[in-house]
Amino acid sequence: MIKLLLLMLVLPMTANALTWEQYLAQKQATVSHERHLPFRLTHGHKTAKSVLLVHGIYSSPLHFRGMANAFFKAGHNVVTVLLPGHYDKDMRSIDRTTNAQWSAEVDMGYELALQHGDRVILAGHSLGGLLSVEQSLKRPTSELAGLVLISPALKVWPAVMAACRAGVALGLNGNVFTPHRPDGINIPYFGPIAGPLIQSLSDRVLVKPITVPVYMAYTWNDNVVDVPFVKKYFSRVSTTKLKRVYGLFSGVAHGDISQGPEDLSTYGNKTNPDLDAMMTEAIDFIEAQN
Repeated sequence: MIKLLLLMLVLPMTANALTWEQYLAQKQATVSHERHLPFRLTHGHKTAKSVLLVHGIYSSPLHFRGMANAFFKAGHNVVTVLLPGHYDKDMRSIDRTTNAQWSAEVDMGYELALQHGDRVILAGHSLGGLLSVEQSLKRPTSELAGLVLISPALKVWPAVMAACRAGVALGLNGNVFTPHRPDGINIPYFGPIAGPLIQSLSDRVLVKPITVPVYMAYTWNDNVVDVPFVKKYFSRVSTTKLKRVYGLFSGVAHGDISQGPEDLSTYGNKTNPDLDAMMTEAIDFIEAQN
């Protein structure tokens, strides 16, 4: 009887799982420009490990080509997602987005990644790093190969949070303070609600410890992420771990750290000249644990 009940619970989940083609079609109907569509890199067969890449706030899978190619060249299938409120035809949709919707999107991405690999590496930048931590806490460790967190937004600087809350209260978006106007192609809409959404997600997620191997890279030249908090959090991680830290004068900022030459089409960011070395280190670390 118990086995029958378990089977009944599992079957609807399997039946409702989207294929990659179905997921892509959903996004094609809502994305502001095709360049921001999620993509996958596949070797044509299920690999021992697949990678789910989750982008950061105001970003998209477009900004992940360098990281995705590094994982792919290492022999892994790669799946990306496009989070709700990012590069939608309705550019202000992020104002109505919840972090529960972001989490649900990563749930969907995880199921897609599991279709492409026996075990999953969860990798993300900024908000994507926080969502990757959350996803790792939901899944059996037997399905996970590890975490690759690049400047994860475990907490944002208090000044950034204050500015976001003021923006919400006053109805001001971040584009007002820059020469860039949102166009859905090169420039996103900087909805201030993002800060409070990230903070409430962090408050919910970080009460549980990471249980899988974790590689983390961050930079002290970061105007978004509260680096002392991230450093302290990482010091308390009890699983196998490795970190790479860029100094205050490294020239590598929050938006740059996950980007290489293949990602030059992103807005306002430079590239990380050390990306290849960082990715080689991250991949070698994960491989050594499995």
